[in-house]
Amino acid sequence: MLYWANYPLQVMLGVVIDPFITAVSLLSIINTVLIAEVWRGALNDFPREYVVAGRVSGMTRFEIIRFVQFPLLFRSVLPILLATQVAMLQLTLFTSLISVEELFRVAQRINASIQQPIEIYTALAVFFLVVTLPIYILALMLRYRYTRDMSER
Repeated sequence: MLYWANYPLQVMLGVVIDPFITAVSLLSIINTVLIAEVWRGALNDFPREYVVAGRVSGMTRFEIIRFVQFPLLFRSVLPILLATQVAMLQLTLFTSLISVEELFRVAQRINASIQQPIEIYTALAVFFLVVTLPIYILALMLRYRYTRDMSER
């Protein structure tokens, strides 16, 4: 999507937009859609019995949202939101590769000086995993610890 927004779309529209602005705009739209979808799914799956129980208990609509719905929804959504933000972090790292000329220039510089591109790219991939894997593991731990199956079985 970044490639299409940066090159063919701008040619078709006859405009030239800074790649940084293109990347920020596209990643913001993607992040907004992903987060909205997570909350939409959580709200649709939320058992209505909790809302009814709150009404029977004499709670106002605001109190039901504040003391019943939000805590339960936040518990179930937090791990998914964390994993989504890790994915967005990865997308921002890949966004830096949007300039094809820069990518080839760096690759040629590495190949010219070291002549071991496989080892360099493997080390970069391992570093990338070391940075993002603990966050994924934390998201999974939070998911297993704090989410519950609230369906009626």
